[in-house]
Amino acid sequence: MKMWKRCFISLKRHPFQTALKMLIVFILGNFLFAAIAIQQASVQVREKMVQRIPADVTMQLMNDNLIKILEDKPYALVEDLKANENVLNVYTQTTMNLFVFEENHPHTRYQIIGLDEAATNILDYDFVDGRHLTQEEIDNGEAKVVLHKYLASQLSLKVGDTLSLPVYDYKIYDTVELMNQYQRSFEPVVAKTYDFEVIGIFSDYAIKDAYESGGDLFEMSEIEVPMKIMQEMHAFQDEILQNHSERDKDRMKDHYEMRYLTLKPHITYIRTAVKGIDGADRLLEDIDKNPNYLKGYYVTRTSADEYRYVQAPLENLVQLSNITLWGSAILVIVLLSLISILFLRERLHEIGIFMAMGERKRNIVGQFVLEILIAGMLAVSVAMVSGNALGRVISEQFIKMQIDVDSEQEYLQLHPEAVTQLDLVDDYEVKLDAQYVITIFVASNIILLLSSAVPVLYVLRIQPKKVLM
Repeated sequence: MKMWKRCFISLKRHPFQTALKMLIVFILGNFLFAAIAIQQASVQVREKMVQRIPADVTMQLMNDNLIKILEDKPYALVEDLKANENVLNVYTQTTMNLFVFEENHPHTRYQIIGLDEAATNILDYDFVDGRHLTQEEIDNGEAKVVLHKYLASQLSLKVGDTLSLPVYDYKIYDTVELMNQYQRSFEPVVAKTYDFEVIGIFSDYAIKDAYESGGDLFEMSEIEVPMKIMQEMHAFQDEILQNHSERDKDRMKDHYEMRYLTLKPHITYIRTAVKGIDGADRLLEDIDKNPNYLKGYYVTRTSADEYRYVQAPLENLVQLSNITLWGSAILVIVLLSLISILFLRERLHEIGIFMAMGERKRNIVGQFVLEILIAGMLAVSVAMVSGNALGRVISEQFIKMQIDVDSEQEYLQLHPEAVTQLDLVDDYEVKLDAQYVITIFVASNIILLLSSAVPVLYVLRIQPKKVLM
């Protein structure tokens, strides 16, 4: 009689054994398949979160007064960042503060951003009117400017108007000794005026695809011009100041240093796009080891922090599913192995007769392995559906239990574009798809075959003469 035929006859003759095997696989399979469903859904939602949270590292200057201490070190750091293997590109904001001393002038301080790359490559602007500087205009150093709507309103400017920015020299008056103290006075005098054509007025901008709004990167006094012009303005101001005599420099030392520092261009913001969330962590490690790293001067943030925060409930769920998966798999293997050996002892004479009739051991072993596989896969077909539903219920409830909905909603009101843990709930979905079905059948066959290992060894050790005596 063929092995397949004997297998089906045996399953019918031993319905209790078959039912018990199916019950074990069904009960533990529900937890096992729920864990698999959870892990597959977790992988999918991770991919969505990675797409919504760009991998980057940002550094923002803590205080403009640190510029004198830093000197040119930020530029060395930027070059190191560009050469790092984890970095895709580096965007910087180079800033120069400019003060206006005219009476009744509606605005006394400008924050000039010098661009050497079209900012629209990195930033999303909300323009009230006009447009941004093109790369050609930046490369050519054309005298054109983009500014915030608040500043445009203060200066009564519109697109097409001219914005004039003065650069000052200082007239120094003789000091007078009074009560053993020195009084010194100096008067700013316009040395040159730079005229810019207003080509765009914006209300806000944000880092493209960033986790949070980029609104804190700018001030309402901000204007954006080509880097070449900003450097020219600084060079002209520096030349004027250097032309003062050493005596005058000493007499106006405090004021001179303040004027020099506030005008000198400096990198206030660095955004580095990196190769994946893991790349952000690796870059932070490299930055810590970098001798040019300006620790204590720049505030460093990474999107990996936001990613870990958003993913925290999911990570806890994955840990739970790992324990459930391996625990269920081990229990299925152990219980099926023990029950199979117990039932094989009841069938020793049947096995001995087959051997005495000349049946090969491999055919007998194959029969018992088939019995386990057929009974197990019947139970798997049902448990696959119920386990998927169980995984959906467990995961949704587990994630929701770990989220403070009120605080997340409050944060979302302040940062409408931000990715929060509430998005995790919306994006998380347990599916009964082809990938899930294939994974279940592959995993089930491996587990059932492992469950057959001990019974197979038991059959191979049986001696027909001893059994039939």
